[in-house]
Amino acid sequence: MIRTARRLAPCLVVCITLLALACDEASQSSSRRDEPEPVDPEAVAAARRLLERASDDQLENILLIGLRVGPREEPARELEMVRGWTAGRRMLYTTSVLESEIESGGFAQYFWNTRGQFVKLAWEGLNLIGAPQHADLLKRADDIYRQEPALRPAPGREDDSEALAKAAEKSRLKTIDDEFAKLPALKPLRVKYIRGHLDEFTAPFDKR
Repeated sequence: MIRTARRLAPCLVVCITLLALACDEASQSSSRRDEPEPVDPEAVAAARRLLERASDDQLENILLIGLRVGPREEPARELEMVRGWTAGRRMLYTTSVLESEIESGGFAQYFWNTRGQFVKLAWEGLNLIGAPQHADLLKRADDIYRQEPALRPAPGREDDSEALAKAAEKSRLKTIDDEFAKLPALKPLRVKYIRGHLDEFTAPFDKR
């Protein structure tokens, strides 16, 4: 769902991916035994150093690699996983999905593909990074979405692009798309937040 803009340095990808796997494994292990299992502090420190050295263009993509969620056809599981992350990880994932979907097909595509399940978390994330105008547009878009049932795909028709196109053409969300397009990109705000809160992006996945 999230598109990688450019190729990443292999050492950065490997380190962050291994860290994500270690954090995830520790979280699953601790949940099975109902007791915490610490992540190797040296791995966390190494990941932090690499994040500090990463360019702005690399930083988001590196972290998004580690945000592994269930298949989009399992929305309830996906939402449950994302809710369990730190505020920073929730912000990164939900606002990146929001921006990516809107750039690709407008708010209509965003609501069609996500079923609107991330609206609250994305709204919180936008305010977290200091993007109140984006948050306001998201709320207005959500109000419209709730009034337009055609934007909710029928079971088994999530991939029906023709149905989506018809719903989008008739939707009042097009005016919100135009307003959103005039706002500044979110990436600089996300990167600024990430650099100021690296602990939220190197913590185990069961730490909020």
